[in-house]
Amino acid sequence: FLTEQPEYRQRLGRATNGLDCHAIMQAVYDEAARRRVRKLFVFAYASLAYANDNSGEQLARDLEYTVRQYARIGVHVYVVKEIPQQMQLLGRPVELVYKRLAAIGQLSDHVLKWNYSLTRAEREKQVEQVERVYAKYYSSAIGNNSKSDIAEKVTFVEVDDLLCDKEHCPIGTIRAALYSDRRHLTIYGTMLL
Repeated sequence: FLTEQPEYRQRLGRATNGLDCHAIMQAVYDEAARRRVRKLFVFAYASLAYANDNSGEQLARDLEYTVRQYARIGVHVYVVKEIPQQMQLLGRPVELVYKRLAAIGQLSDHVLKWNYSLTRAEREKQVEQVERVYAKYYSSAIGNNSKSDIAEKVTFVEVDDLLCDKEHCPIGTIRAALYSDRRHLTIYGTMLL
């Protein structure tokens, strides 16, 4: 999300290995204004980006600020809530998993699903943790009466049913990877949404 607070921006940069997420979001905002975009999807990694600051209040402020800024230029914001995080992939880039399986003739949807993918039970634990910590902040950023003017400018999107089946949230299919690492979708994964 965009943020008004430079000191938080610096802490967030340190928490994301120096990646200046705010500068990226500002560039997206500037491009959206230039192109007169009317709909924008942002991915919320609340449990990741804000956990180091332990600040749901900061999440709420940044979400509200982001929606207000985009509303000023006529953009409706779709907030894609936390995507399934592939915990089995700790330290293993997805491309290496695919290459290794292909090299030994084991690349199949079955192997990808059963050996390398998040189970639905693990995902439910993730959702429970995120909701327990952050749900009240999402609603406080958008839902109370003093901020109701922005409520019509934001839509929250749940993606589990798009990325998961009854048993697993797979890292990909034999055709293509859905994830580039344990937290980020590939272009193919994003296009499915």
